[in-house]
Amino acid sequence: MADTATPCRAPGLLVSLQMGSLPKLTFLERTPSWLDAPPLRAARELLTEAQRRAGNALCLLLAFVVASFLMALIQGLFHHFRIFQSSRADRDGLRSKPQKRKRWDCSQPIRWENLRVLITGGTSGIGFEIARMLCEASVSPGPPRHLTIVGRDASRLEAAKQVLLSSRPKAAQGSDSGHQPVIETIQADVSTPGGVARVFGNKRETYDVVICCAGGALPGYFEEFTVEEFRAQMECNYMSAALVAQAAFREWKREVLEAIVAEHTHRRGDVRIRVPYCSERPRHIVFFSSMAAFAAIFGYSAYAPAKYALRGLAETLVYEGRPYGIGVSVVFPPDTLTRGFDVENRRKPPATRACTEMSAGAALPADEVARVTLRGITKRKFWITFGLDGYLMGALNAGFAPGNFGVLSIALLPILRCVVAYYVVRFHRLIARDTERRLRDEIRQSI
Repeated sequence: MADTATPCRAPGLLVSLQMGSLPKLTFLERTPSWLDAPPLRAARELLTEAQRRAGNALCLLLAFVVASFLMALIQGLFHHFRIFQSSRADRDGLRSKPQKRKRWDCSQPIRWENLRVLITGGTSGIGFEIARMLCEASVSPGPPRHLTIVGRDASRLEAAKQVLLSSRPKAAQGSDSGHQPVIETIQADVSTPGGVARVFGNKRETYDVVICCAGGALPGYFEEFTVEEFRAQMECNYMSAALVAQAAFREWKREVLEAIVAEHTHRRGDVRIRVPYCSERPRHIVFFSSMAAFAAIFGYSAYAPAKYALRGLAETLVYEGRPYGIGVSVVFPPDTLTRGFDVENRRKPPATRACTEMSAGAALPADEVARVTLRGITKRKFWITFGLDGYLMGALNAGFAPGNFGVLSIALLPILRCVVAYYVVRFHRLIARDTERRLRDEIRQSI
């Protein structure tokens, strides 16, 4: 019988089955394509590898952002609730042993004993609470040697002085030194050059710490503000702090120059000056801005620009003061339960009240704000914020500010921008409702 072969075609193969012999496999040549050219084949391989690596990198970046957000959230919660801090003294960082240094620099914590402290706007609100805590030595081992509060109302100055005098025995019993601070009151308007000259003119020694608390908010609709109200807000919130800081800077810089001259009186020739200069006493100035300097919302068209300007002034003076050993702090308090806050609520538009309640929440008591502020001043922090909201808003608005926000806060910026977009949309909705209500009322009155 003749051998018969049954061909079986498969894709790319020719299988020949022959009787009495093993199967023979014969490969068919595939039709060449222009995609098989070496350059195109290499390009396809590179594109496939790039897609694979890009997918892996995107997954790693997403995992890093999520992990950074969680870690920053945990860090903020630990900071807010003071977890993993052994005692109140360790939490505050105020009763620790002083570092043995002959001179003070901008980074060394402040020891309030034997210092001269000036507080503008110290007759009520946060300024008065800071003065009271310093007199009671509730935040330091001992009270300052001399405390001066400045205000415009003589009767309120006298009432504040009596309260501070009644708190001095507590300071003498609880402090290590046992001395009582000398309390002085000065009636002056620090938003004018004459008032500032009255504060800094009649004294023998310069102030060591200057705290500028004078200020107040005047909310309302932009078109309803008068020129006098715009000017009053700028003078009350910005000029009152800028003029006081300028007078303090002049005296502190003059002291540095006199000290350098005294050190080199016996030398001739080249004078060697080393900066930043470390003075024998701490030199520190504190500005009170607002959360409105982080997020200016509806109704604060006269108030927010002044606080933005104050924030810019503080950031500028950080660089100007450091060579002379002058420290700067700027405080961003939220809504605080003070007498001025009650006056502010009487003029606050409904949309402004709704936006502040949604973003900032309930107002804080003045003593809590003063306690956190003194803790930050003692540690010589530049930005002093309150709670997790303040920490995240500070990280979002850091810019060139020399704040200690860390890598985690930087990694959170994309997520925080998304959160800000949500708030902006909510603000626009609330403002639209208030505008509709106002227009209806105006139309009804005009008909």
